[in-house]
Amino acid sequence: MNYIDLKISVGHLSDQTYNIKFESSQGGETAEKSEFPFVNETLEKQLEQISSILYTTGTRFMGRRPEEEKQEAFSGLEIEGFGKALFDFLFQRENLAHFRTLFTQATNEPNSGVRLKLYFEPNANSLSAIPWELMRDSSARGDFLVLDYRIPLVRYINLAQAIQPLKEVETLNILGMISNPLKDLNVKNEKKWVEEALQGLIEAGLVHLQWVDGDEFRDIQSSIRNGDWHVFHYIGHGGYDDERDEGFLVLSDGKDGTRNLYARDLSRIVRSEKLQLVLLNACEGATTDSDELFSSTASTLVIDGIPAVLAMQYPITDTAAIELSRSFYESIADGQPVDYALADARLNIKYSHPDSIEWATPVLFMRSSDGRLINSLKTGQPPSNEDKADGENVVPIDPIIPPLNTPTKRSGTPDGWDENNVLKVRKSKFKDVLEGFTIDELINFCDDLEVPHENLPAKTRDAVAREMIGWLDRRKRLGELVELINEEGREQIWAVLDHLGPLEV
Repeated sequence: MNYIDLKISVGHLSDQTYNIKFESSQGGETAEKSEFPFVNETLEKQLEQISSILYTTGTRFMGRRPEEEKQEAFSGLEIEGFGKALFDFLFQRENLAHFRTLFTQATNEPNSGVRLKLYFEPNANSLSAIPWELMRDSSARGDFLVLDYRIPLVRYINLAQAIQPLKEVETLNILGMISNPLKDLNVKNEKKWVEEALQGLIEAGLVHLQWVDGDEFRDIQSSIRNGDWHVFHYIGHGGYDDERDEGFLVLSDGKDGTRNLYARDLSRIVRSEKLQLVLLNACEGATTDSDELFSSTASTLVIDGIPAVLAMQYPITDTAAIELSRSFYESIADGQPVDYALADARLNIKYSHPDSIEWATPVLFMRSSDGRLINSLKTGQPPSNEDKADGENVVPIDPIIPPLNTPTKRSGTPDGWDENNVLKVRKSKFKDVLEGFTIDELINFCDDLEVPHENLPAKTRDAVAREMIGWLDRRKRLGELVELINEEGREQIWAVLDHLGPLEV
């Protein structure tokens, strides 16, 4: 995916008046004065409501009370109005025309869009804590911007030092950590959900996941020192020290208490020439204090040299976090820009849980100029326990069944496929099955399998294939697609199966 950058700078002038400047290589520079639509008291109440609404809509999928439904519908309308007010604040007159022109230019080319780089001047930092991910186009188009993968939104850190993506690497190495000094997390389940989300990528040899053994700061140090990590994935609690004006993560003190690991200290521990991304699944890990620029854990890590940080600005449910991890890391493994990977994950959260607005919970802080953290991954083999040093914490790979034997007559249902035992091709490689099919053929498959595709932002072959694979995989129905392809008499399905070998039950 290729993007035209549109930098949006917000500076405070007086009272409720701000200067909004748009800059792009194609459109030059435009600027408009704009009145912020909310006063502090009103804004604080709305932000509290939004936090509750985002999490509450997610808990529908973990069990909801019927009496909450009416309130949720009303809250949804409030969210739309809030998002439109944010959009109108930034996108006025010449700035709006600037954006529309860029978007038209970009979308005339395949796989292209406009990247919105939102930057707050120090005197406008009070606005940085607002969930701008909820911006909704107030025109007839009327959709939330971040649900269009052609319009990713990033919180841009304006630094002079250039960030270069890693060249081709064998696997994406992810170091995971669960910090549970308060004993309020189910560590076993948290690990299980992340591992299940990454299972296909692990089995394909595209991702290696290892967990930090412990939840003290020295445990992070030891793991970072003994591996070449591209991603640090943290699950736990975060917060702010008002006196220090600095974010922190909550770790164990090694006894029965907690110890705050402040953002700058975390940066000193994890930064390395290969670490490209930090993911903070912490309740307040993406919040920025209104008085101190870059005071949040996320922005501090970026300004200290981490190319990108993905953090949660509100609590996120487990179901949304699983979908986020699965979709996000799949796109990263494909060599896509990190902002595209997040946009793709937002769409999958939306499609998986249509009534939830948790797609707005993740916030991406970035200093990489084009969003590419890794150019591409070689297809390696997942590390085996025999290859690791004694005592190293290796994620076990569940055993899988032997390869299917290619039948002599390739018609009907493949051997071993039935209604009660549907096998599926590893999702991370399933796209290879669809190579050679036209977009019309893919749409026909969608129609036959009742896969929704009408509301895709762009009807490209890759977009339809990605949506179909994800939708079927989440419902454990990829086997039905294989059966359709087999009925078509296409040889590539068997070639791919022969190449991939094992299938998982």
